[in-house]
Amino acid sequence: MTPLWGVVCILLIFFMVTTLFIKELALDRNQASQARADLDETAVTIRIGQNGQIFVQSRPVGIGVLRSAGLEAALAAGNGPGTVIIAERRVNAGLMVSVLDQARLSGIDDISLAAKR
Repeated sequence: MTPLWGVVCILLIFFMVTTLFIKELALDRNQASQARADLDETAVTIRIGQNGQIFVQSRPVGIGVLRSAGLEAALAAGNGPGTVIIAERRVNAGLMVSVLDQARLSGIDDISLAAKR
């Protein structure tokens, strides 16, 4: 029989060799706050309220007419190509994805997501 100490050393070496060394990713909070300060004033702003209300440039719109009435009208009014989607804290994720899809279908490629505290 092999001594227990030898088995422990072999298992230790085995687990050290087979372990994946993953570098953790971290977000720089200072960079995020600076990005908020640099927000383009001409960007189309979409706000999603806690009860599911959707506002494009402070005008209430429904999800069904978001693309036709809200986004295309805001883009035609001379606002820039960028869009910022600002969601309340407890907004349904499915609604936020639907708004994101409608923005993409409107031809907007530069979309930023933000959360309200």
